[in-house]
Amino acid sequence: MKKWMPDKIIILLIVIGSCGSVFGKDFGTMGQPFLIEEDNFLEFLQRNLTGKDLIQKVAQSKTIFLEQAKSPAPVDGLTPAKRSRRFLLDLSFKVEKNIEDTTGTIIAKAGTTVNPLEKIKLSSGLLFLDGSKETHLEWARQQTGKFKWILIKGKPSEIEEKEKRPIYFDQRGIYTTRFQIENVPAKVVQKGKYLLIEELALQEDS
Repeated sequence: MKKWMPDKIIILLIVIGSCGSVFGKDFGTMGQPFLIEEDNFLEFLQRNLTGKDLIQKVAQSKTIFLEQAKSPAPVDGLTPAKRSRRFLLDLSFKVEKNIEDTTGTIIAKAGTTVNPLEKIKLSSGLLFLDGSKETHLEWARQQTGKFKWILIKGKPSEIEEKEKRPIYFDQRGIYTTRFQIENVPAKVVQKGKYLLIEELALQEDS
């Protein structure tokens, strides 16, 4: 059994995921990012561009964003599974300081060990796949039960339209890294207080 390293962010996401969609369609930050304390982006454009220049720049930025959103950069470091493997992932972590709810009530005391899967049940399993491979898409279609499809490569909007279902993308490999997934396709399901991770070797990928 593999031990999962503490990370408060992923715990929050897992809790949210039990109620709805953890894996929002976030295709990355496109264009120049602006910090909150810096000037508003539109005000910046208005000060530096006027009239026709402003219209052209906004149109160009929109086109670039849409193109990148249609085909996000693939997640680095993942390869087709050459052999199948499965393991249990323990999400337990030690609380460093008291965790309080919105009313100030302590829900986890500092020093205690917490496993979020002892308190919640995930609303669905997760399938990680290469959307550019028909073998991966066919594998995903054959899975029974409720699953979210999460691409590590491919064009999510095209696949969503074709499959008539929500398609998500693992931005910068955040979730495959958290779940210690090294090869795809991979399936993640809850088994009691653990996550069962399965990487499947498909015939055409081996």
